[in-house]
Parts: sequence; structure tokens; C-alpha cells
Amino acid sequence: MKLCELIDERLMDKDMSKPELAWRTYVSTVAAYKWTQGKTIPSPVSTVIICDELDITPEEWFAALRETVA
Repeated sequence: MKLCELIDERLMDKDMSKPELAWRTYVSTVAAYKWTQGKTIPSPVSTVIICDELDITPEEWFAALRETVA
């Protein structure tokens, strides 16, 4: 599973919108949409917040990141 798919899946599991994720991670809504479309990868600071907000473990995050950049 790619990083964009992981983020999008967890957003659905948490019933959280992309604008809400953007607000919680202190970024623009456009940035959050780009993450879920696979156009960009979150910054390290955003990564920590995303993992906390969406209950993503470091192992899940890095496995998805490897799939994304492979």
C-alpha cells in the first residue's frame, strides 16, 4: 500500500475530512489533498502529527513510504 492510500484509508476509518487533516497538521487544504493524491510526501513534522492523528505506527508509515518511492 502506498503512502497516499494509507493516509486516505485512515481518513475514512476515522471519518475525518482532508480539510480537517490539514487543520490538524497546520498545512493548507491543498497540501492535504496532494498527500492523498500521491503528488507530495508530508514533511517530517507533518508526518509525526499525521501518524498521531490517524493512529499510524512507524512501521506502517515506513512500509507505505517504501512502496511510494519504489
